[in-house]
Amino acid sequence: MVTRREFIGSVSAAAVVTQLTPESQVVTGGDPLGVRGDFPVVEEVAYLDSAYIAPSPTPALEAVQGFLDAKTRIPVSLGAMVEEADAARRKFARLIGAAEPEIGLLYATSEGENVVARALDPGPGDNIVLDDLHFQTSYVLYQHLAEARGVEIRIVPNRDGTATAEAFADHVDERTRLVSVAWVSHQNGYHHDLASLARLAHEHGSYLYADAVQGVGMLDLDVKEVGIDFLATGTYKWLLAGHGVAPFYVREELLEVVAPDRYGHLHVSEELGGHRYRLYDDARIKLSFREGGSQLRAGVALFNTAAEIDLLLDVTSGWA
Repeated sequence: MVTRREFIGSVSAAAVVTQLTPESQVVTGGDPLGVRGDFPVVEEVAYLDSAYIAPSPTPALEAVQGFLDAKTRIPVSLGAMVEEADAARRKFARLIGAAEPEIGLLYATSEGENVVARALDPGPGDNIVLDDLHFQTSYVLYQHLAEARGVEIRIVPNRDGTATAEAFADHVDERTRLVSVAWVSHQNGYHHDLASLARLAHEHGSYLYADAVQGVGMLDLDVKEVGIDFLATGTYKWLLAGHGVAPFYVREELLEVVAPDRYGHLHVSEELGGHRYRLYDDARIKLSFREGGSQLRAGVALFNTAAEIDLLLDVTSGWA
């Protein structure tokens, strides 16, 4: 068993480059997890910018190459591609402590917050609370809601780089429809206390949304334990995959709140005859930006193979 402290220490030691020239580059430290060989990047540099865009492991690249090769020879069946997407949903659900029906696949992290804002349908007299450590997209979205719908936007100022639940409490009331945070701020790395924010939101009949693109894959998260309502994340950072696939979580009890904005053939769970169909009632339709039609299949293959999904789930399963 490898403890978290030992894991971090080992990875840090393995990243020490004593010579910077490619010809004489020497890396000290071992490979206790047996994964360094899957990352060609370590042969070039000590890469420390995964919070921006992470390098992908070779098994992920091979999955994409396999998909593209099949497309030129014997194209992969639609059923097989759907199974690939469902496998990714199941694994991501396991990663964050959710159930598969609570997970959909969008194109980008920001789509998740757009879905939530549209579903809650706030209007004049309602307010949305976020802080000044959020990502730019959120301010663009809520500026539009303020101008178009008369929604009051309340921005919690950080105090010495932090924005605690107590600071949010001064801005949340019974007309708050949503509390929105970047779980880990891209500005300074501040790590929000999601459990406290969820309790605060729920006490006022509101919901908590988290942009988790800077956190999932690097930090532990159990969405049931913290009580979060909505979460979206990209896969090109700590999940080690690429762009174009964004897992989205909606708490099961709130699936009825999130209405689909479009429909497609992949929403069909059963053909009833007479051109009538029974549709799925889980996240495949509720979070329907992506899963109603053709997905970026190569991106799904990359995500399904790369993320924690296969690689990091294997690694974390050995943590004490």
